[in-house]
Amino acid sequence: MQRALMDQLVTWKNTARRKPLILNGARQVGKTWLLKEFGRLHFESVAYVSLDNDAGTVCPCMSMVDAEAESWLNAFETPLRDILGESPFMDRCAISVGMVRDGNDACRACEYIDRCNGGCRAGALMSSGNYLAPCPENCHFFFGGW
Repeated sequence: MQRALMDQLVTWKNTARRKPLILNGARQVGKTWLLKEFGRLHFESVAYVSLDNDAGTVCPCMSMVDAEAESWLNAFETPLRDILGESPFMDRCAISVGMVRDGNDACRACEYIDRCNGGCRAGALMSSGNYLAPCPENCHFFFGGW
């Protein structure tokens, strides 16, 4: 089943004049996981837009939806073309390892930076309020003798 759905999504992606993708279905059957995995495997970058409960939240990663340190844009208030075009939001989506390294002294001095790539930006944001900060989970993993 999973393979068939992923194949259908790939077919949609490869369609020259594709329409927006809307995935409906029963609760708790794996829709979010499927789309996150599809995005990870088949796109260079992905933005997460939650229309659940009329939230309209647009953020770079589903893990960042609950991060209180950032006020994410709202698809019901700002057109997606403005959010996903040349914007500060998209600048945040395109964070590189070099930006993380330059953004904090801990990562710049760390011997593992080229292996961990600065870790999860959601983890950094939620633990410190700064999306360029070190990711505590990654630091624990690498310094703990992975």
